[in-house]
Amino acid sequence: MNGIAVSKQAPADWAAMCAAENLLFHSIGWNQLLEASFDVQTQYIWDEATGCGGAVTAFSAGPFQLGYLGFPYGGVVGGVRLSDAMLRSWQAQRSALLPMAMRIPVSAFAEPVDLQVPYVRTAETAIVDLPSWTIDMTSGNHRRDIKKSMRSDLEIGDANQAAD
Repeated sequence: MNGIAVSKQAPADWAAMCAAENLLFHSIGWNQLLEASFDVQTQYIWDEATGCGGAVTAFSAGPFQLGYLGFPYGGVVGGVRLSDAMLRSWQAQRSALLPMAMRIPVSAFAEPVDLQVPYVRTAETAIVDLPSWTIDMTSGNHRRDIKKSMRSDLEIGDANQAAD
């Protein structure tokens, strides 16, 4: 295979690459879970020239499909940094499988990503210093909603502990 491949099937070594790089949100299992839970389709894009690719989760929004690279966290598979040239080569692929627009969350990138394509910045929600976070740091409305949910019957358990 030369060039860029776009397929509904992951490339042959995809599971091993995702496991080696700890990339849950590009993994086959994660994307199967999304497809079983929501009205989404996953396309896998792989660039032979760079040895890099990603899982693109496409959500329908009216007549459009909006894709998310590594939904919800971002990043790419292959251990290389996403570049403007790489994104442009993906864009030139023009596969019927790829969505009309793609959101690339930047959380997964250790260094800033400078892509020379039209874009819109959207805020990403994160608690930077989670160990020192307290409920008092939230707004009054959010604090009320959190306390209300804490009084509900919802139980949150540690998935790493064996069930009783």
